[in-house]
Amino acid sequence: MAIDPNHPMFADQVPINQAIARGLVAFLPESWRTAELRLHVRAEGGVGQQVVNPDTGEGWTVSHEVMMAVLDLDEHRKKHALPWTTGVFHLQRKEANEWKISATFEK
Repeated sequence: MAIDPNHPMFADQVPINQAIARGLVAFLPESWRTAELRLHVRAEGGVGQQVVNPDTGEGWTVSHEVMMAVLDLDEHRKKHALPWTTGVFHLQRKEANEWKISATFEK
């Protein structure tokens, strides 16, 4: 099956993912080299959110900007009946203070 990156299911999610990434990078402690935003769809509704440094296990507060972007992501998931129930945004600080960011979503 070919994936059309211009299909709204994908194209509409790009700016949401970018907002989440920007919010995380701006809000993480300077000392962190890696981080994960872990998401899980709650049975009672909404999406649980947790920011963790996978190297140390230390947690961090989710910023308002990230929280609002995750709510947008949840609305996108519902609108397109996407089957994921968990997601992880992976961030890794590279040289020159640049970040490598990826995301995975699973049932």
